[in-house]
Amino acid sequence: MSYKYEFPDYDDELPVIDGFKDESWHNDVCPSLDYPLGGENILRIWFDYANPEMRECGGDQFALGIGEYSQLQGLMGSNDLNEILAYIKKHNLTKEQA
Repeated sequence: MSYKYEFPDYDDELPVIDGFKDESWHNDVCPSLDYPLGGENILRIWFDYANPEMRECGGDQFALGIGEYSQLQGLMGSNDLNEILAYIKKHNLTKEQA
């Protein structure tokens, strides 16, 4: 699915990040991009609303999780996407960086 279809009121654009695919689903709190790690394991970046008042849970605009589709472990959150991407690179979380 596309975040534009699943979240028609989303107030930002999802970036294009190599290896990540838009897997946004309307039952989630916000749009997301997934990176397949093999089997059921993924790396997911959630993109909450740019306007903090539109965020269901408050907090950071971006969050990073890892694990199986049905059960992800939160790794970090930030209001700066570059911090999320730097964490991914530092910890070699994608195939390109392994």
